[in-house]
Amino acid sequence: MSSYIYMNIYIAWKYYRGIAHTHIFFLLQSLSWVFGYDNKLPVFNLLDDDRRVILYVAGHTAVIHDIFGNKQYLLQGHSSCVSCICVSEDKRWIVTADRSPESLIIIWDGYSAVPVHTIFDSHPGGGVSAVAISHNSLFVATVGAEEVQVKQHYVAFSSRDHNELVSNSETQVIFYIWVRWSTTLSIRGSGRPDLTFDRSVGLFSQSLFHFSTPQAITGTMEGKMALWGPIAPPSKDPALNVKPYNMKVIKLVHLQREGISVLAVTDGNFVTCDTKGRVKFYDGDLQLVHWYSNLKVGPIRSISFNRNPPCPVDVSKYPMSCTLTGAPFVLRNFILSTSNSLVVHIKPEGLKISKCLEEPKDVVHAIACHPSKPLMAKGSLCGLLKVWHYKLDKYLVSRIFKSESIQALCYNHNGCLLAVGFASGAIRLLDSISLENDHPEPMKFSKGPITIMTFSHKSQYFATAVSISNHNLMLLCVGLQVLPVDGNPHKSCTVICHPTGASNLACSYDGCHLFTAGSHDFTVMKWDVNLNALEAVVFLGGKDLIPYYNLLEGGREGLFFKELEDYFYYAQLIHQGINTMEPRKVSTHIPLEQIPFVMQAMGFFPTEDEIENMLNEVKFSEYLETGKQVTSINLGDFIKLYINHRPAFGLSRNEINHAFQILGYEDEDGEPTINRDDLLLLLQNTGEHFTETELAECLTTLLGVNPEGGRGEVGTYDPTGTSTPGVLKLFKWRANSQSLRLLGGRTRMK
Repeated sequence: MSSYIYMNIYIAWKYYRGIAHTHIFFLLQSLSWVFGYDNKLPVFNLLDDDRRVILYVAGHTAVIHDIFGNKQYLLQGHSSCVSCICVSEDKRWIVTADRSPESLIIIWDGYSAVPVHTIFDSHPGGGVSAVAISHNSLFVATVGAEEVQVKQHYVAFSSRDHNELVSNSETQVIFYIWVRWSTTLSIRGSGRPDLTFDRSVGLFSQSLFHFSTPQAITGTMEGKMALWGPIAPPSKDPALNVKPYNMKVIKLVHLQREGISVLAVTDGNFVTCDTKGRVKFYDGDLQLVHWYSNLKVGPIRSISFNRNPPCPVDVSKYPMSCTLTGAPFVLRNFILSTSNSLVVHIKPEGLKISKCLEEPKDVVHAIACHPSKPLMAKGSLCGLLKVWHYKLDKYLVSRIFKSESIQALCYNHNGCLLAVGFASGAIRLLDSISLENDHPEPMKFSKGPITIMTFSHKSQYFATAVSISNHNLMLLCVGLQVLPVDGNPHKSCTVICHPTGASNLACSYDGCHLFTAGSHDFTVMKWDVNLNALEAVVFLGGKDLIPYYNLLEGGREGLFFKELEDYFYYAQLIHQGINTMEPRKVSTHIPLEQIPFVMQAMGFFPTEDEIENMLNEVKFSEYLETGKQVTSINLGDFIKLYINHRPAFGLSRNEINHAFQILGYEDEDGEPTINRDDLLLLLQNTGEHFTETELAECLTTLLGVNPEGGRGEVGTYDPTGTSTPGVLKLFKWRANSQSLRLLGGRTRMK
């Protein structure tokens, strides 16, 4: 097997026998509708009889959309964007895959929208770039997206022999043969027609096997068709001329000027779709049979035919073929998807063209919800503005602003006006129902793109904000939080809304729905909010400190909590004086100034700025209610403070190595190293203030010069650094401050 192409064959038939078990549970936030789709991936026609059902991809979700029934069935299982999708010939099985590090492949039952099998880590190096399912629905082939010499972006099975496959990149075509039940693929041949014919052929789009001969074809973006055929090795005995033959390009046919973007086979005919929106049909000898040239749909991304063959009542309603006989050309209904995010249904009988979807062809950055009605407006960078009734999931009205990019949307206080902000800095006020101009000319206050707009309480004033930076904060998840924010993990929940980032968020006027706009996936998603479920989760999570104990290592009965409790009450002794002869005052609180030292003792070493923030958080926690500052903290509140401020992940070895690579250099052994003088200079002059005396004290303690902790006097140290290094010692007592001070700042004391 070649070193630059990775392909897996999965025997999937046994997984189709049963349906995976599902569990009914209450979701805090559930995806209920998807607006838009990924126009870079194909759209499939699943049902085209009494109902029109199509399949497409939106971000990390595959959508089965019943057009006439106005329903969506969402295939959710990927945490990363779906990179490829395919459907079996009988429209029963759906395969989706992604390019995440987990490289997830899911096989779905298209009739029930239920996953029947999941394949993990098939291509851990980079995920899946192409997927195909055999014509008998027994096998699935995937092509990896690893960093290799030539990435293959398309793969297909042979309809005559399911052991043969073909894949292609933009510059190379590779043929494979698989010995059934074997774990390896053998390459039958590969080639580049431009080298064979010594002429430019254009970039390859797709490849298919011939439906009646052992040949294959490849379409190019220069309108050419490369014909491949088997070349048998010379042999005197014809019986020895058996597979595998080598596949070589034997002919190059210039079919048209426009680039061929899609290849398909239907009812004994080849089908080509091009970048001008034309669809052509050829017989097995590549003789033109019929074509559609006036569809006016734009560059075609995919074509998908109805599962059932046509049963014409009157063949005269079908188009005539362009053969010598001029017989009626009877073909199945089909759908086309384009790079303009347009999906149309074509009924050849009488040539009826109807739109299934018309969505933005660019990303959506602007969404807004009506203040009193179930209306949601969304605007894209292509200038398309659409308004939806989100209770009925029904499109109402749209408007296109040519040569403009919509960046922001905003309703006024009563919802009569809709303000539209553009990347040019212009603003238009529209009637929120008809989307007609409320003001004849646009307003323009700046040259930069409008990013935020808002009306005053009674719409007497209108404010805008202009972006002055290209650095935007992209969110991956959307969540709910019960206030106040106190660190209880059961009071919040999040779900991945857009794996490539969310550019905007809006909430319905009644708080029952959330809308998120993807920064790169061209979609807006509607999430239903279940507040009762969130309250139930909070209740089941436990009362008082129970949720916080579970966040500590070992829980309430663990060694970590007992150690924390000991340090907490030990800080009381320090505050009252270790050697005091006065009666001890038993208390459940410690002074705020002891907080940093107990934090450090537990292994969390906040910066001076972080310490100030923590102290202010506690000090002013009751100021609004009582007008007084808090001067002490109890153990429960300290646990909450510790959990909320400690790093979620500790300092990893990779971070330390990265710091050495940035600050230092590689020595003669190739190891990252920092010069001592440079390190001392960095410690004193960058970051938080660190005097030379403090630095010397810490280093001598780390090197073992100062006595180990547990004594009440200050250890001696040599600021010149000439003392002999000893064992590692991290802390000591300072009698003058009567507090525990960590000197090492790297690990907690033992």
